[in-house]
Amino acid sequence: MNKFNVITLIILVLVCLGCRSISPDSPHYTVTPLPPIKPSLSTIHAPVTLELKSYLSEAEKAVPKSLNGGEENCSGVSYQYSFKRDPIIFNGIGSTMTYKVNGQYGISMNYCPTCTYLFDDEGTCVIPRVYLSCGVDETMRRMSVSYATNIAINTDYSFKSSTQLQEFKLIDPCEVSFFSFDVTGQLKKQLSPVLTDLENDIDKEIRALNVKPELQELWKMACNPIPIEKYGYLNINPKNIGLNSLTFSGTKAVLDVVISLQPSFTTSVATLPSTKLPNLSKIDADKGFRIDLDIFAGYDSLSNIISNQMQNDTILIKKNAFVIENIKLSGTIDQEITLDVNFGGKRKGHLYLTGKPEYDKNTHEISFPNLEYDLASKNLLLRTAKWILNDRILSIIKEKARFNISNELNNTKLKLQTEINKNKNEDFNLKAEIKELDLTQIFLDDKNIIMRIQTSGKISIDIK
Repeated sequence: MNKFNVITLIILVLVCLGCRSISPDSPHYTVTPLPPIKPSLSTIHAPVTLELKSYLSEAEKAVPKSLNGGEENCSGVSYQYSFKRDPIIFNGIGSTMTYKVNGQYGISMNYCPTCTYLFDDEGTCVIPRVYLSCGVDETMRRMSVSYATNIAINTDYSFKSSTQLQEFKLIDPCEVSFFSFDVTGQLKKQLSPVLTDLENDIDKEIRALNVKPELQELWKMACNPIPIEKYGYLNINPKNIGLNSLTFSGTKAVLDVVISLQPSFTTSVATLPSTKLPNLSKIDADKGFRIDLDIFAGYDSLSNIISNQMQNDTILIKKNAFVIENIKLSGTIDQEITLDVNFGGKRKGHLYLTGKPEYDKNTHEISFPNLEYDLASKNLLLRTAKWILNDRILSIIKEKARFNISNELNNTKLKLQTEINKNKNEDFNLKAEIKELDLTQIFLDDKNIIMRIQTSGKISIDIK
């Protein structure tokens, strides 16, 4: 073969090599199992409202509507009294239940300074008796009695209470000036047994309160999984139940019940925890709720997003054009994502870039700042098109290969809150307020980028 033919052959080989499409071997994919979500300790507030009217009505019925009594003495003061009460006014304020009894009284009195017993054993007043009255044969005088009850709940859900007289007041006092007689003291003394009975009756009815059936239903509800469209099932997983506070408003008692729980999401119905209501226990902190869930973003949809962001972008490297036609995301190598870049221009073909996805909490963007040519692509380009290994190509792809997930996070937040708040019935109403939601971890499998999202906020259960 002459020299001319050799040179011609070499030129033809080089031209053929230059025209051949660049196609490195595809990376070998390995999938790391997705680590399980570890449930966070959370709390749910469940304000339980109890209407006490029926219980207090029983106490009201047990108290006599009227009282009569008195004392007859030969010397000194003799008196007769009558008392009529109005319905008892019950009013809860803050941590105390108060009771007010308005009523009317009448009292008639007579006074004898000295008696003689010469004529009979009953005695005779040495001077004519002095008579006077208040609220007799005239409008009865007004008086008011008030009580306060402190109430607590034992660990077995039974109630304990302590009722005490707070005030005994004659609104229209009976003034006696010409002899010493304590009308208020005498009335209070005579009414004392009845007032004490009222205290005992009130305590008895309070102790008869039974909140356990309502809390048992609440606990049972918390044990049931809540279907959340698109995400699966929200499992409350209650652990303990406690009482944060007990307050009163009018004739209603409001128990701020706190349930500690370890909520989680599952794709199918999980094994139900025990539905037996445990005894009340101390739950120290109000943790609100924190729930982790996984959102799957398919490589196909992400590939379309990236391709649209870079399709037909032309990068000039020493007058050589590198035109990005499309990019496909795929697979995983040690939790590194692979970008299959199809290109045209000076040369045609595709190459592989690999890198770990990273998340910026400030911008809510997922990007690949450590993107590099995979080993097979780099070795092939070194032999066939070294100019494509230029850092400028890599920098532009790094800059544009990013996803802003702000809308996805907001949509997830609204969707979760809406779906949770759908769970209500004639007895219970579940309310959720999701305050924060953000991505905490990124995992990869052979079909998806898996974004582990943590939500936090408040959940309450109103018992109707």
